[in-house]
Amino acid sequence: MELLKKMKRKEHQEMILINAPDSFSGYLSEMREVLSIREGLGEDHADFLLVFFTSIDEIEKLAPGILENVTEDPLV
Repeated sequence: MELLKKMKRKEHQEMILINAPDSFSGYLSEMREVLSIREGLGEDHADFLLVFFTSIDEIEKLAPGILENVTEDPLV
């Protein structure tokens, strides 16, 4: 999967996905074949996260909770 190679991610990792646009759905279906993907923040930590923002307000609203949901050395 080309996108995962560009992101330097390996198979069988867990990813948090936030605010993915509809245009990302093609990539998402491919990624689900090799990654465990959770959409939205939760209690468990993940190896990396992919967040799509459309405004500064979204960044300010979501940023405080994002880093609490990743492992010690995340790719953000």
